[in-house]
Amino acid sequence: MNRKFVFALLLILTLLVSACGGGGDDDKEPTAPPTAPPTAPPTEEPQEPTPKDLGEEIGALYVEALQKAAKLVKDKPAVAEARPKVEALKEEYIQKLFKLGERREALNDQDRATVDTHIRMSITSVGSTEWYTAYSEAMQYYFDEDFEFRELLYSFNIIGQYASFDLLREQEPEEAVRLGIMEP
Repeated sequence: MNRKFVFALLLILTLLVSACGGGGDDDKEPTAPPTAPPTAPPTEEPQEPTPKDLGEEIGALYVEALQKAAKLVKDKPAVAEARPKVEALKEEYIQKLFKLGERREALNDQDRATVDTHIRMSITSVGSTEWYTAYSEAMQYYFDEDFEFRELLYSFNIIGQYASFDLLREQEPEEAVRLGIMEP
């Protein structure tokens, strides 16, 4: 054989062995090439709701509060039985709406108007529902039974004012004082 041919063949074999990781240490496992450490998937920051979203959320809570009040009194239970449940329900929704009202209050006038528009849009069909008819009938029933309880029930019609501090100050100043948004 030609010496040049043998030299070229040895050179090629050496390169192949080097490239394949050969060269001795057969008892070692091959190692993977270094990689970057795993990273957590990117987390999205919770986005602040838009004025439209806020208005729809307030409107949905308003409707939900009315529906739950209607359900509590649809069978016209005794006032002594119903009053604590209705009072607790009202306070629960006052707190929820008030928190949303704090967010509304932080907005500029234009964004507040957007919130208010979407609240109105969210509640426009309430009066034509079966549950609202039952709610209205219960209020009429309690008018003769217990006027103060009827007024408590009626207050669910305007519970949305707890998310609109200007309305709350104007229409329920005692509540505005109780909740700390108005001086006594």
